[in-house]
Amino acid sequence: KTWGVFDLSSHVQIGENDIAIIMHPMSIYAEIEPVYVMGNFDLEPQAHGWKLIPETSMSLGTWKKQGLPFYAYDVGYRKSATLRRGQKTVMKLGEWQGTVAAVEVNGVDAGIIAWQPFELDITPYIRDGENEIEVVVTGSFKNLFGPFHNVNRRGIVTPWSFKYAPEQQPSGEKYDLLDYGLMQDFHILTQ
Repeated sequence: KTWGVFDLSSHVQIGENDIAIIMHPMSIYAEIEPVYVMGNFDLEPQAHGWKLIPETSMSLGTWKKQGLPFYAYDVGYRKSATLRRGQKTVMKLGEWQGTVAAVEVNGVDAGIIAWQPFELDITPYIRDGENEIEVVVTGSFKNLFGPFHNVNRRGIVTPWSFKYAPEQQPSGEKYDLLDYGLMQDFHILTQ
């Protein structure tokens, strides 16, 4: 009915940790499901899977190369710019990957960017002087839930996509993951 969430922080130790799920007595209602470990940490690819490492700060570039290969939600990128109210102002994205990019100007939703030419007129939201502009890139659940292996055609997912798993867990580098993130800084253009 709902996902059980358990705080394991007092049980985790530096080094290798095992998580075991036990049900006694076993029941037909106890389906085996994946276990998701959440917390403030990054991941580093290993010969077999991933290793938890201390959290680092984010910058431009793909999230999966910055320790967040399975991250599915939002990352905000912000900058300040000195602008004039009434002056035509456009926010233009450089290279980016995600499902959508939301734009906020001075804490107000200014709109979304999801298709070419990847720009948004933000003139109505500009004030005289310093302005805070933020682009929030959203990923998708593909990197969180998979499929990660034996992907023949991206975008086509069926129950069979999860039927066959490798005999041995492959390197984290071999997981089929999308490159979400803001790869190049965004630009503020005025006329």
